[in-house]
Amino acid sequence: MNNIAYLKGVLADGHVYDGKGTIRIVVRQKDDVWLRRFIAPVIKQITNKEPKIIQTSDGIYMLWIYVRKNEIPKETLEILLQPLNEVKFENGDSSISFVRGFFEAEGQLYISKNKKQDFRVIMHQKDSKVLENVKEVLDKLEIKSKIYGPYKNDKSYIFRLIIFTKRNVEKFWKTIEPSNSIKFNKKVNFLSA
Repeated sequence: MNNIAYLKGVLADGHVYDGKGTIRIVVRQKDDVWLRRFIAPVIKQITNKEPKIIQTSDGIYMLWIYVRKNEIPKETLEILLQPLNEVKFENGDSSISFVRGFFEAEGQLYISKNKKQDFRVIMHQKDSKVLENVKEVLDKLEIKSKIYGPYKNDKSYIFRLIIFTKRNVEKFWKTIEPSNSIKFNKKVNFLSA
């Protein structure tokens, strides 16, 4: 269940298209290493199929796979097709896996170059209900966070969930254990210093 919860979190930056007898899972990211090292193995484990990764004309990498609905367990299919703002995992480990996937897809670690001890974890989402669900998990883990917004972003609005202070950021990092992808490596080394 943890891999499914993780993938559902990652799908904040992707989609599951529901066809008649198939689904298509798509994840788009700038970081192809993250897609290859972390996302492709999870999808392969869930679907027993090797996903494809291509670079699109806008320079973004797209991982995708078609799967027949009858080839994956019904519970897995239901979770994958469930709207992101309705997702809640009762199991603590699954909730943490969901937040990990969500953060890796939609989050960033901010460390100020000018202000000492100014550390933040920031996660973005158009749907504030998704961030409320993430915040609920963080509250249970006693990791303080706050939701801000909406903010105008190009053509739409987004909300931000922010975790402030080095102590809270460190607790988030130790509890959620995001992958040390290229996106975070330098900053994580600085955080642990």
